Amino acid sequence: MLLVSGEAGVGKSRLAGELRRDAASAGWYSFVGRCVEMVVGDLPYGPVAEGLRSLREEAMLPPALGEILGTNADIQELFATDPTSLGKDLARRRTFESVLGLVARASGEQPLLIVLEDLHWADSSTLALLRFVAHNLRRHRVLVVATCRSEGDLTSRPPVGQALEDLLRLRSTEQLDLAPFNREELAQLAARLLGQPLEPELLDRLEQRSDGNAFLAEELLSSQALREDADLPSRLATIVRVRLATLSADARAIVQVAATIGREIPDELLSEVCGLDEETLTRGLRTAVSAGTLVPGSGRGSYAFRHWLVKEVVYRDLLPIEQRRLHRVVARALSRGLETAAFPPVAAAEVAAHWSAAHDLPQALAAAVHAGGLAVGVNAFAEADGQLERALALWGRVAEHDRLAGLELADLLQQAAEAARWAGRHGRAVDLANRARRELSEAEPARVAVLLEKLGRYQWEAGDSQASLDAYEEARRLLPAGERRLADARILAGQAHMLMLRGRFQESRTVAEEAIELAQELGAKAEESHALCTLGTDLGMLGDPVAAERALRKAWALAKEIGSIEDVSRAITNLADTLDFSGKLEEAAEVALEGFEMTVRYGVEFNAGGVMLGNAVSALRRLGRWDEAERHAARLTDRAPDGIIAPIQIALANICLARGDLAVARDHAATAERLCLRNTDPQYCGPLHTLRAELALAHGDLDAALQAVDDGLAALAGSEEEYLVVKLCAVALRGIADRRARRSAPGTELKPGELLDLAEHGVAALAARGTPFPEAEADLASAQAEAARYRGELVPEAWREVARRFDALNQPFPAAYAQFRLAEALADLHKRPQAAKAAGTARDLATRLGAAGLVRDIDALVTQARLHLPDQPTKPASAADPLAAYKLTPRERQIVELLVEGMTNQQIASRLPHPEDRVVSEKTVSVHVSHILAKLGVENRTQAMRLLHQLGIDPSTSR
Repeated sequence: MLLVSGEAGVGKSRLAGELRRDAASAGWYSFVGRCVEMVVGDLPYGPVAEGLRSLREEAMLPPALGEILGTNADIQELFATDPTSLGKDLARRRTFESVLGLVARASGEQPLLIVLEDLHWADSSTLALLRFVAHNLRRHRVLVVATCRSEGDLTSRPPVGQALEDLLRLRSTEQLDLAPFNREELAQLAARLLGQPLEPELLDRLEQRSDGNAFLAEELLSSQALREDADLPSRLATIVRVRLATLSADARAIVQVAATIGREIPDELLSEVCGLDEETLTRGLRTAVSAGTLVPGSGRGSYAFRHWLVKEVVYRDLLPIEQRRLHRVVARALSRGLETAAFPPVAAAEVAAHWSAAHDLPQALAAAVHAGGLAVGVNAFAEADGQLERALALWGRVAEHDRLAGLELADLLQQAAEAARWAGRHGRAVDLANRARRELSEAEPARVAVLLEKLGRYQWEAGDSQASLDAYEEARRLLPAGERRLADARILAGQAHMLMLRGRFQESRTVAEEAIELAQELGAKAEESHALCTLGTDLGMLGDPVAAERALRKAWALAKEIGSIEDVSRAITNLADTLDFSGKLEEAAEVALEGFEMTVRYGVEFNAGGVMLGNAVSALRRLGRWDEAERHAARLTDRAPDGIIAPIQIALANICLARGDLAVARDHAATAERLCLRNTDPQYCGPLHTLRAELALAHGDLDAALQAVDDGLAALAGSEEEYLVVKLCAVALRGIADRRARRSAPGTELKPGELLDLAEHGVAALAARGTPFPEAEADLASAQAEAARYRGELVPEAWREVARRFDALNQPFPAAYAQFRLAEALADLHKRPQAAKAAGTARDLATRLGAAGLVRDIDALVTQARLHLPDQPTKPASAADPLAAYKLTPRERQIVELLVEGMTNQQIASRLPHPEDRVVSEKTVSVHVSHILAKLGVENRTQAMRLLHQLGIDPSTSR
């Protein structure tokens, strides 16, 4: 992929056009789509629709490519004339993979060039599709060239900037920033256009007025403006107006209509809108083309402006009354189906835009509702959101709105809420759903129940978990007795989900099993998958990890079968959680990151993607991979809406706290507090209260720390997530022990004995359910050691046990802290050599992590106890398994086997097996290699190869 950027008129389109001509002469297939700036709204998949249309209209279309286009049923269904064939819940995955399949098949016949012009005006759906194709193309003969302005256009359209940022992370993407011409290049251009060199004085004037801009220079040269004695303004508008003044009246009318339509225009549409007979139209078109204002388009019998800047000048020169008249005529022509009949989502959005620009409010309302519904049908949610919001704004200004829109206000509000939800505007989705509920009659309980189910989902995503649970419970109360309907299964599945999130696993399990039974009876696979996702987590937390994984994998398979990205995401998220709870942090982080990359490819990272990334960042933090955690977190923290990134902010705050950056940690904590204002889910409030306590301890405020613990214990009361209670107790006991060590005034505090009893009870409750939770056991060992420290007991073995447990979990920061406390206890027992060894281990771990506060504490102990730190030994290697000491995951061991053969990341990606028979991405391999280097304690591949050979690992023995 090549991103060609530069200011307007610098030559991006010319470069792409020349490339297309060269590719055509070399036998390549080519696909050209142009993004269009709309007066109102966006065209979902606009450039894709245009490119496919132009391909089908090509007179000399290669037979092989024509056959591919003609047999691609999925693409045809996506852009079907009959919108009902799209289906209400058509998955975005199906759309994207259909386009990807077309690209793959076409490039299998001949190399394929895809040109996307003016990406700065791209709609969100096109951007998501582009990202998906870029992420998933492998070893295909495809070159994607996208042109994009580099000036202020991106600042007003953040989705474009975010998409470009994501694309530029790919190793297959390069950027070419076109600079304006220098004096020598301007001279070459002038000589080429004029057929002779330009005089130095005129070249000076050309350089001054064009500022090196190729388009301005061509306009100045072709209009002869440089040879005028008068000091004519060099502004483009003046130049364009001078050129337009030379056109005939018919040609000017055609150009004005073309500027109003905005995109590439078929001559049939020009004829209809202009009201000209064929002979007059042809004569006017020939004049406009001869003058260089219009050029033949990529499709047969179509025309476009030679440069978009000309279109802008022409349109803005029209009087408002002229603009409205022309938009009205264009809207009528498009409504009669004279153009884009094969692409209804695009055509409907275009019609809506023209009626809005014509200020015809009744027609604008009807068109916006129609366009919004079609955009939802092809999962263009950002565009649907805009259209439906526009319809709501027009509703009260139009008489007979129900008749014109073809639906009631309550239905429109529900459609708008769903679009807003998928566009990432969760708070707005809640507001719209609440408005819809007020519109519904209490005499329609079944309808209200269905709406409440959706409202509950929106409220949870907006961070209000109690309101969400209340909505589901009310929906269930409203269900008609004795009926077994699809809506009932959906409501039961949603209620089970909310109960699970509140930590009420046994209740959730009962409701989830009821939902699964009903869904299976009705053949409702989506509802069954949703409930299975919940049941899997319930089973894991209730002590049956084998059944949990079985349920989650079945949920995953069902979600893939029906094409539900949402439930695929939930299955992946819950599987990562289950791995995390089992102490398999490496695998949990890997699964969560793979899931997040999937949501990025499909453009839905603001929903389940945020939850997955939060899981990954949390796991990476505990693994001590802090830089990596921050790098991944940055992909959402600056642009994700509402409460979806609260867990990420909590993880970042903990990293900054460990590094000693207290001010930054407070900022992250404050953001998390704001995002969790109404969220009482244990998975949020437990870590948040723990963070509050940790921050207070860092500032020496034990009273505030214990208050945070007390608040956290109250918030977790009744929850079955006892592991969060154990962690809170361990933090509180650390603070109490610190106070005693400093001989500070006791103040009001929780009783150490009660805290320890509570922690032990929590682990006992987990064990009684058979729930394997090694991190909770490690936290309990820490709480017991802190309690002993509070009592003044010197028990090195207690701290050795804490270090051993956290080391087994591959959590270096708490392991380093335990080694520090071990050194402290040994020093107090006057066992200085052993104390020095423990202090050295602690300092080495803390230094590698960048845990500045802990390093300072260790150094203070070393100075006070006069310890001599030994040199740190290299990691021992087992003769039977030389890699055992490095704790590589199974996937990392596979990669090491290929590394020792000298393979590149790309070669490794092609050799790695994938459980879903998909190709592993080169980027994923790169991330794995970075992890391997960190675990081996080396900086690059060369050092890694040297170490592996020293360990006796080579191509002949690696297997």
